[in-house]
Amino acid sequence: FSPDNGKILGAQIVGYDGVDKRIDIISIAIRAGMTVYDLEKLELAYAPPYSSAKDPVNMAGYVAS
Repeated sequence: FSPDNGKILGAQIVGYDGVDKRIDIISIAIRAGMTVYDLEKLELAYAPPYSSAKDPVNMAGYVAS
């Protein structure tokens, strides 16, 4: 991302389960003109037995800010 304005310039993800979902989310965010800081506030679906309430996409936004 651009440190000047938070614009998302691209993304890379390595892993197995859920990586396609996360790339889809980030590609939509890029297309929508969202910033990396907007990722922290995204409301994403989750199932408590299988994942946490905060997705790695949310955490990327949190770390960036």
